[in-house]
Amino acid sequence: MDLKPTKPLSGFIELLPAQQRCFDECARRMQEVLRVAGYSRLDLPAIERAEVLTDKDNWDEIETQIFLFQKGDTKMGLRYDGTVGLARFVAGHMNDLAFPFRVYQFARNYRGERPQRGRYREFWQMDIDVLGIQSLSTNYDAEIVATLARMYESISDIVGSVKVKVGNRRFWNAMFEYLNLTAEQSRAVFVLVDKKDKISDFAEGLCDTVGADKANEINSVFTNGYRSFLNKTDNLDAAINEMDNFMKLLDVMGVKNAEIDVSIMRGHAYYTGIVFEFFSVDYPELPAVGGGGRYEDLVSKFSKTKIVGVG
Repeated sequence: MDLKPTKPLSGFIELLPAQQRCFDECARRMQEVLRVAGYSRLDLPAIERAEVLTDKDNWDEIETQIFLFQKGDTKMGLRYDGTVGLARFVAGHMNDLAFPFRVYQFARNYRGERPQRGRYREFWQMDIDVLGIQSLSTNYDAEIVATLARMYESISDIVGSVKVKVGNRRFWNAMFEYLNLTAEQSRAVFVLVDKKDKISDFAEGLCDTVGADKANEINSVFTNGYRSFLNKTDNLDAAINEMDNFMKLLDVMGVKNAEIDVSIMRGHAYYTGIVFEFFSVDYPELPAVGGGGRYEDLVSKFSKTKIVGVG
């Protein structure tokens, strides 16, 4: 009789007891920071309706990113992060919650993409969010970053120190408007900027997408700095000032190891404003160890009431 395999599926993790103890201790310390900061824990379903997880009707386009399946007439999928399920929950329980609503989740998430270093098909993720009705001060964006910084500091003796890089989706939307890019060009440039440090032909890709003159303008964001676009348009001024003021807020809140990096975009389309990513200082070869940003339209899929969030 042939023996069955003992290894887990590719992209799935099993920890030895000593590793599990380390994992549990990190989780305990980080959740203690959140408890003291006033965040409530949610434990939401791992399975959601497919229509909750995505707006796309063509399953062929998304099946490589999300684990999808069907029972009877119901299309379902495993959650790929906590934010979409949270948006559904908040819309469904709006009258039962006090706003601003501070909440965190600590649960397994699933992505159907190809496993690679630092990216798995099943992984634990700690989500923290603040949501408000109609509006939400950018003070809460800074609070999220500051809270995350304290969480990482609580486990620095185990995993080392981190730094945070801050970007702004509004800046790039204003840039695309300033350059009169089409929606298709804007999406293509968004992807290029998001992968700027991972591709060798960034400049060539820009030229192919928007032409040499506009490519030079976009490149100058990185060579001359984002502030070189002050006094170009009102929207650019607003986005630039928002980033500068945000950095001042972080400093007031005690976040010292922070810098602006406008190439930080975050992959999810639902982000609309300030975005950020945390990186390991001691293990720079690792991808981002955390990140997030502001989302102003995500809950509109579930409710006519405007709910703004950051997490």
